Amino acid sequence: MSERKMICAFSSDSRELYKADVFRSINLPKGHVVHFRYKGKYVEDELLRKDVKWWEGKEAVIFFTKGNSLEKSDSKPENIAIRKATIVSFSYDLEKTDVCHLYMKLSDFCRASIPSSTQHTNQPNSKFLSELPLEKFDVVTWKDCIESVSDSFQGKVFTHIVGLKTHKAEDVSLKYDKGTKTSYYELVQGERYTMEMATGNPDVNSCKTELSRSSDEVNFHCITPIETTVQYDLKQIPLSVKKLDSRKAYSTINLCPVTTSIQYRKEETKEYREFSTQIEIRSRQSRTASVMFGFASALLVAGLGLGRVAVKDPISWLLGLVALGLVIVSASLLHHFFNKK
Repeated sequence: MSERKMICAFSSDSRELYKADVFRSINLPKGHVVHFRYKGKYVEDELLRKDVKWWEGKEAVIFFTKGNSLEKSDSKPENIAIRKATIVSFSYDLEKTDVCHLYMKLSDFCRASIPSSTQHTNQPNSKFLSELPLEKFDVVTWKDCIESVSDSFQGKVFTHIVGLKTHKAEDVSLKYDKGTKTSYYELVQGERYTMEMATGNPDVNSCKTELSRSSDEVNFHCITPIETTVQYDLKQIPLSVKKLDSRKAYSTINLCPVTTSIQYRKEETKEYREFSTQIEIRSRQSRTASVMFGFASALLVAGLGLGRVAVKDPISWLLGLVALGLVIVSASLLHHFFNKK
């Protein structure tokens, strides 16, 4: 099988923080942008000399490095391909922090291996961001991906956000803010949505998923924490977005693995916050509602204007009835769509 050279972004099990990056990369929806950080010494020397424009659009594969030890430099870790991605941007802050920032748009789950003939100087434990040849590259399912790494995440439930749908079952597309370098869903205030969520619990442990949000403008219509009693499941979580006076609002949906235990006859909950998966929500007022509000306001102004003309001597009962009709229609529209009284 022919080899293909791609950017390989490794994240290891040497620290919980690095494992959490892999956990989120498995859970986040397709098209979401993830942010990986690397110290300059862990990036292939040749890549550090590349211009930032060179990185844009490059294909990458996220790898989970299993068995990486900070204490044993001669350890031989196993590199497991997780997911294909496209690089959105790369920057290297040499003077202040000596940290490289890599932003990647997630794509398909995949399987790939690094040829044994590849020099180890550009692989973990030496380098964690390199351009390497890959062989046996293949697209796999989310379930296949979980089963390849689940033994390193025992006691936790994988919660993959498949996507959001409107009440008409239309997909809500992910958007990307180049300024803040964050992905987000844009939802309409006053509308209902459904979040499609897949859960993976290969060893059927007691871990649950706690759903929370940063503000009360987004409401979940389900019991939380969500319990998973089977290995794999697909759940539909109803959401609603409140109508607000502000034109735009920002919120965050948070999915956090939690476990409960009995300590001294009291139930205690442990949250694995470092493994939380977050999705940003930006809500806006409906454009149709804005047009309707303007139309209703215009009807009201027209009705009041005609009413003033109708009461002049001589009184015009026809104009009065038309004015009254306009005011009634305007009031009905404002009450129905905007709860104005």
